[in-house]
Amino acid sequence: MKDNRELIRLRELILPHGDAHRYRQHQRLFYEGDEPQAVYCLLSGRVRLASTSAQGREFIFGEIRPNRIIGLTCSLASTPYPYTATAMEDGDILTIPASILNTLMETRADIAALLLRTLSLEHNIATRRLKSIVFHSVEERLENYLRKQFEHRRKHARTDTIELRFSREELSAMLGTTRESVSRALTALTRRGLIRVQGKMLQCADLDLFLPPQP
Repeated sequence: MKDNRELIRLRELILPHGDAHRYRQHQRLFYEGDEPQAVYCLLSGRVRLASTSAQGREFIFGEIRPNRIIGLTCSLASTPYPYTATAMEDGDILTIPASILNTLMETRADIAALLLRTLSLEHNIATRRLKSIVFHSVEERLENYLRKQFEHRRKHARTDTIELRFSREELSAMLGTTRESVSRALTALTRRGLIRVQGKMLQCADLDLFLPPQP
């Protein structure tokens, strides 16, 4: 969905059919294993999707940003949520009951088409994430993640410095590895001259030295 335009269009179309709520930081939208009662469109803020194993190990599926839909696959398939959704900062979320969503899918071809494209987008993101974990080393995965963060920061803030919002444990959960592996990867990137680390602040030494961006 190039330039987020179709996601914005979808939000505009479904806005009259849901209820907007204010969520506070750390508030849960739903828990892993809950039966889907609704889908959610993030209007502002950030939401983290994470799952915890029986041994207590966490895996972060990702962070959802405004205009993205949460819980669409589960709602359409009537399957439990595979993760817990947590607001990472105060924000606004549009809630659309599953029954209304089903009616819209049957009666509004324009909304149905955009929702299907959203499903395709989610599938492609999940597939790329899985391929990255299977085929790339921790250092390569971290390098790709940081490259995207630096590029985004340079584009929107015109600076080559970013602040890691995650702890080492959270970053390892996002990359599908361990805290120790993340620490070793950060050290390796520093030795290669790609980044400079000062606490939670990371400075890009030379973006041209990074590997070509992965999809």
